[in-house]
Amino acid sequence: MKRLISLILFLCLCDAAHSSLITVSGSVSGVWSADTVMVIGDLTVPTSQDLTIQPGVEVQFTGRWMLLVQGRLNGVGTAADSIIFTRAYPTEESKWRGIRLDGCDNATLLEYCRIEWAKGDGAYPAVHGGCLWINNCSPAVRHCRLANGYSHNGNYNGMGGGISLDNDCQSVIEYNHVVLNQADSGGGLCVGSGCNPVIRHNLIENNQGFYSGGGIYVSAGARSTICDNIIRNNTTAGYGGGGLNLWSATWLYGTLSDVYNNLITGNNGGSAGGGIYSRYESSTIHNNTITNNQATNGGGVYVLTFSMLPPVLSNNIIWNNAGTTGPQILLDPQSGSACEVTYCDVQGGWPGTGNIDAEPLFVTGPEGGFYLSQIAAGQSENSACLDAGNPISTMITGTTRTDGVQDTGVVDIGYHYNLGLVYPEIDLNLQAIGLPIYVPQNGGNFSYIATLTSYEPAPVTFEAWVMLRMPDWTWYGPLLGPVNLTLPANASLTRLRTQNVPGSAPPGLYTYHGYIGQYAQGVKWDSSNFSFIKTETDNGDLEVGNWFCSGDPFPGESFAEMMPPSSFLLFSAFPNPFNPVTTIRFNLPQACRVTLEVFDVRGRKVGTHGMRSRASGGDQGALRAPLQGVWMEAGSHEATFDGSNLPSGVYLYRLTIGAHVASGKMVLLK
Repeated sequence: MKRLISLILFLCLCDAAHSSLITVSGSVSGVWSADTVMVIGDLTVPTSQDLTIQPGVEVQFTGRWMLLVQGRLNGVGTAADSIIFTRAYPTEESKWRGIRLDGCDNATLLEYCRIEWAKGDGAYPAVHGGCLWINNCSPAVRHCRLANGYSHNGNYNGMGGGISLDNDCQSVIEYNHVVLNQADSGGGLCVGSGCNPVIRHNLIENNQGFYSGGGIYVSAGARSTICDNIIRNNTTAGYGGGGLNLWSATWLYGTLSDVYNNLITGNNGGSAGGGIYSRYESSTIHNNTITNNQATNGGGVYVLTFSMLPPVLSNNIIWNNAGTTGPQILLDPQSGSACEVTYCDVQGGWPGTGNIDAEPLFVTGPEGGFYLSQIAAGQSENSACLDAGNPISTMITGTTRTDGVQDTGVVDIGYHYNLGLVYPEIDLNLQAIGLPIYVPQNGGNFSYIATLTSYEPAPVTFEAWVMLRMPDWTWYGPLLGPVNLTLPANASLTRLRTQNVPGSAPPGLYTYHGYIGQYAQGVKWDSSNFSFIKTETDNGDLEVGNWFCSGDPFPGESFAEMMPPSSFLLFSAFPNPFNPVTTIRFNLPQACRVTLEVFDVRGRKVGTHGMRSRASGGDQGALRAPLQGVWMEAGSHEATFDGSNLPSGVYLYRLTIGAHVASGKMVLLK
């Protein structure tokens, strides 16, 4: 009998341990599975360490503590059982410091989490990020609710009450609910300088920007793809931008955003830009519905920029916005502000090709109240916005019909509701080298790194292609592809490419757009873009052959599995072929000894005599010794190889770091 009682007591204690409250502080890793985790001090997930949090765990912060992640965080809940990060007590004093992903492993994932009641204050940059700060890394954030976050100080340095992105962040932020957050700039989200994230399929509502950007703020030197979002009922004061404040400073940094297929409604921009405030930047803003917003100046869209670099608006509905001056669109007279507006439905009219002034005839459907009336879907009349977009525009994946049928023919003007399709999680990023890019009168070229990353558990086949948006907003291309690719499960592919620009190309602002998906069907799973400026033209004939794109090939390649955090990355030699000098770039995750060697096709070592290296961020004039067991710091590096004393032919280069070896091929042509 005593043994039975002991066994019952043991089982009860085990069950209690599983559901018990545990307390944590300091360095953390491993697995959290308890029902409640009580935080009593700052937490850090160190570099090269993992912390996994199981679905249903509630993490409660007892005071001004933070969760700092420098290693890897696996915070993956489920739709029915979220992970919760919150304050322990319902008082202002108990608001915590938020999750801070600072140079963390890019495999970090937050999915089906609730992150709430966090507060960023203090000096710059510590003030950045209320609920979530992502700095110098690119983890994904999906299906999360970020609420009641706050970022503010006396100098108005607060950024991103819900999410703040800083310093080369290229995260995918998708299917999240960003609500009731406050910040000086970017009440909901802030995109900081050097970042290029994808922000898509989010509901961003009821956020407040004390200074600018109630919903989203894109700062100088930043760019972003902002698509398929509902941005509503956000407010701001100061510089304005109730829904979006775009301040990329294209003229200075060459950065701009691609803002398309968003529903921007019910926002208040205070002094300027109820829906969108565009300030000294040249974003492409297309297929949005901008309605029921208000501001003193420019209730729908407010533009302040230089006349030679205007934003481009196309296929938008801009209707029923309110403002004392310019209720729909207002061009600030400073700097000769201009805006290219084509194929838009603008209340009161607006000059430009394809523009109309007609009641959109909004009707209510299963996902909201901004579908377009159409006889084919059961309404009594057709909206004037049907098939009225730019005839050369890419079809938007989605529907303006209450019966949920995909839009076909010429793209409809305005926002298209999601069809409910779930595309594979394949991310595309185009990273231009040397922004801003200015191409001279007689033409030139630029280089970029294309990276494809799959988060799918099985191989995925798709197409990739590149299109060019010309200064007159027409499309040209494909400049690359479509190429058929297959990525294995959890794999990554990186290619260095060079794009030629002919002298005959007209002057102006171009955007270089990469896409993945199904080319023939016009279905885009993901996209990435950057801009360049052609200064003048030599008035020659524009020939397709002059727009050649070269570099690392895509078809017929075998793709290695995604490299773990401890791996290094070797890029292809550039230029390749070369005569007589080429450059080899590589990244090191940590300081180590490096050997870089060159062999001929018979396997004979032909050089380290011509090999010199330097850190890409260091003194560009100081060349180091040959790379034979050289100790190098973590970061990006480049090595030059001089083949002046070698005959033309194929050569192999090999990078060795301990037991790790990577190699490539280059061609010397004299």
